[in-house]
Amino acid sequence: PHNHLSIMDFQRDTYFTAFYHLTFSTKHRLRLLTPRVQLVLQRYIVAYCKDQKVKLLIVNGVRDHIHLLFFVGSPAFDLPGFVRELKKSTNKLCNSELGYKGQFAWQSGYFAHALGRDRVDSCYKYIKDQQKHHIGMTFAEEWEMMKEAYEKDLSTVANHLEE
Repeated sequence: PHNHLSIMDFQRDTYFTAFYHLTFSTKHRLRLLTPRVQLVLQRYIVAYCKDQKVKLLIVNGVRDHIHLLFFVGSPAFDLPGFVRELKKSTNKLCNSELGYKGQFAWQSGYFAHALGRDRVDSCYKYIKDQQKHHIGMTFAEEWEMMKEAYEKDLSTVANHLEE
């Protein structure tokens, strides 16, 4: 089964696949993402990803941050540009159409992690269960866990470079 992906064209020279887990927070982790705002943002993000030729697998979040899991099939994909434009356009949406009138902003940074195929299902479930997950954990605690994972990645790279 190929789902929504086309069968490989053997005339093409380059094949690229990447799964990304992306998350970012409201500025100062303000709890501005009400259920209504989350729904509007999720619908917008679905359309944005489709327009950018990104296969969005899931988007979900809680009052102060949002998670996306998506697939990219082009080596020309520009992750920083994708995130910059996504945050810029959703910021504008929140301020002009959702009543925040200039009071809404995203944090300046973001967390993005490339996932191996074997981690996609667990990441999907993690994002799907955000509301349940955050009953016992704040975003600050979750952010610290993501930073620890980042440090482990850097350590792995350093260990292999020493060999």
